[in-house]
Amino acid sequence: MNLATLTGRVRLARGEGPWAWLAAGSVALSLLLLGGLLTLIAVRGLGHFWPASMSLVELDDGHVLAGRAVRELPLPESGGTRGGRERLYFTGNRDLHGHVWQWVEVGRIVASDRARELVVMERLQHGDFIGRLVEVRPAGQVSTVSAVDDAAAWEGLQARYPRSMGCVASAMTSCAA
Repeated sequence: MNLATLTGRVRLARGEGPWAWLAAGSVALSLLLLGGLLTLIAVRGLGHFWPASMSLVELDDGHVLAGRAVRELPLPESGGTRGGRERLYFTGNRDLHGHVWQWVEVGRIVASDRARELVVMERLQHGDFIGRLVEVRPAGQVSTVSAVDDAAAWEGLQARYPRSMGCVASAMTSCAA
């Protein structure tokens, strides 16, 4: 005589039944969600380190600015006429203007170019610099540059790159004037 005939209950073997399948399914679902979360973090996070393209923008009044287009929004309606669009640019150079963001009406843009000579440098003070490299010289030395030579400036930067902590990139002309 076995226990099932005495008690009238059938006992399932260990590991069988819906609970084992539910546990395995929840583990599989959690691993799938974890993989999706890691993929999302990788895609969004790696995009942060990818260098953004800089644009040199000329406006209808002759004003020129250099920066990265961040966002574009419709202008609010004013006076019963439908407004155009405006674009937000990150222009850096807080030491020159006191601000690093500039809204520009898209209709005012005459020309926009992705200039290869634009440089973005991170600084400890005043935030990012966006402009053109004109000269590289040691800190505290007076500039003696009379003519702009881009090739010489780049060679000077590459020569001093290993010692970049003691070197200051200076006498740069900004395009966000």
